[in-house]
Order: sequence, then C-alpha cells, then structure tokens
Amino acid sequence: MRTSILAYLRCPACASSTLTVSASAEDALEITEGTVRCEDCGHVIEVAKGVLDAKHPRAAEIALREADGNARFIEATSSEYLHDDDWLLRLPYSLYHVPPQKGGDMVANFDSLVRELGWGPGSRVVELGAGNCWCAWRIAAAGAEMVATDISRVKYHGLESGRTMIEGHGPYFERVVSEMERLPFADQSFDGLLIYAALHHSNDMPATLREAHRVLRPGGAALVIHEGVSGILRNNRFIGLRSVHEIDWQQFNWNEQTFWLHQYAGSARRAGLRTQLLIAPFIENRLERGDFGGLLFGRIGRLAARLWRLPGGHRLLRSQASIWAASYLVGMPLTAIFRRPR
Repeated sequence: MRTSILAYLRCPACASSTLTVSASAEDALEITEGTVRCEDCGHVIEVAKGVLDAKHPRAAEIALREADGNARFIEATSSEYLHDDDWLLRLPYSLYHVPPQKGGDMVANFDSLVRELGWGPGSRVVELGAGNCWCAWRIAAAGAEMVATDISRVKYHGLESGRTMIEGHGPYFERVVSEMERLPFADQSFDGLLIYAALHHSNDMPATLREAHRVLRPGGAALVIHEGVSGILRNNRFIGLRSVHEIDWQQFNWNEQTFWLHQYAGSARRAGLRTQLLIAPFIENRLERGDFGGLLFGRIGRLAARLWRLPGGHRLLRSQASIWAASYLVGMPLTAIFRRPR
C-alpha cells in the first residue's frame, strides 16, 4: 500500500477517515507490512505483502467461505494446473478453464470498453472481485489511479497476485481485501468502477450496486462485463438447465449464481443507476466474421450474423430491445454500463 490511499480509504468498522499508518516493512514500491489504525473506534487494518485487509469486522460468512474455497482450489489443483509467475503474467490468455480462444475474447471485451469510457490519466477506478488482478494492471497501464478489491487474497486467485503483476508489467495499483457489498471507501471517490464476471458472485447483488452508486462520482460509470444471465435455453433452473460452474465448483464454495436480466437492471435502477445494455465487443467481432463454430447456440449466432450484415443490421442488433430478447432467449451474458446521473 501507499499512504496516498488514505485520501479515500475509510475504516471498515465505523467509516471514519481518521486513520494512522504504522509501517513495519517497506521497499521502494510500497509499504509491505504494517497496520492502519482507526483513531475513532480503534479498528486495525492489517497490511501484509502490500495488501490491506479492510473487510468488515463482521464479514458475511458466505464471502469468507468463498475466500477459503479459493485457497483450497489453488492447493487442490496445483498438480493438475501450472500456477507460477509466468502463468500469472500471461493472463487471461493462460486461463485453463475456458477454451483457448476465449482469452482473446476477454481482452477484446475489456480493452474496447475501457477505451470507450476514457479511464486513463486523471481518473480513479476501483475493481470489485478483481481476483488475480489481470484487469486491474491493464487499467493502471492506461494511466488511471487503480484500486483492486476482492474477498480473496491467495496468490494466483486473489490479490496477492497483484505484486507480481506490478513487478512484471510496471504500473502500480492498490490491493484491498473487501466485500463488494461493503466497500471501505469514501462517498463519491471514484470516476469508474469495474466488475468483470464477479457481480454474480455477490451474496447481495442489490447491495453491491448501491455501493457502486455511493462510491461513484456524479457522472461516473460502473462497467459490468460477462455476468451470468438466466435465459429460456440456458441457465434456466426451472427446467434444469444449469451452468458448468454451478456443477463443478460447488466443492470450493464458489458462490456461482445467474440472474435474469430484469433482476440486474431492476437492482441498478433502484440503486439510482442508469442502465445501458451493450453487445459484448467479442460478440460483435464474431458477428462480423460469422464465426460461431463450436459455441453454444452456434446456429442462432450464424443467423444473427446474417442480420448483422444487412443494411441497418448493426443498429437493430445493438438496440436495447434486441439485447433484452437475446438475454431472455439464450442467456446472453450481461455487458452493461451502469451510470450514476450527474
């Protein structure tokens, strides 16, 4: 951590800004070991390996179980999957639980949308559910002041990955252990907020979006990418269609959920955020190429690609009505901008 974070860090127990840092070890990059003490209530935030542990003193049990499961996942799969610093620095291309082409899809999603929002020099951005920080370092590299948060700190799955990212890729960013439902930051302290495939892990999704509204400055945007959506033909619990994640990773307490699109949009509206639904950039790339081979609902994708190439096709498929229809039919993952009004 660096002391500059004290400008917007708040005590997770009482929300006070009266915080005092005591460093027991530091290097040229940051304070690596120490404490941040609240002078009002006495709560102590531990700093270890540069990561601040600022979760609420009564953190939700479901969140703590997921953090424990992440640590067990790394231990249990160490003989099956290679986890080392080289693997970490090649993320997301080195991911082992998705098809090889998906790493490129994830980068296309991310880079295009971050550029659109203008997150760069002069902006401050926080990521919720940052995991191994592959998104956070990219935003920091664009010039933004960046904070990565997650309930998990274990290296290769959590925030302790951040130091390797910083040393390997260059730009600095803060790492803060926190629940996404209770963020230890001041009101209106961020220009942008990112949630990449993590909102569906929240144990209280409406509360997470209320927190997003609270910490965003007026006009600020929460970018939500690749969230699980329930549809008629996919992730439909009523007829027994479930995602692979829910079946395979329950043993590690991953809080995998899917929501219907109206649940996401309704929660954002009630939190005071305006919703703009988007087609994920990687889907637009596939529509351009007509490339849906090997993907679920490939026939529907190829039909959509024909429509895409027709006059007015781009406008039609990008319309909010078309995105709602695709979400309800095939459970198209949510990509959206939730913006706090000025």
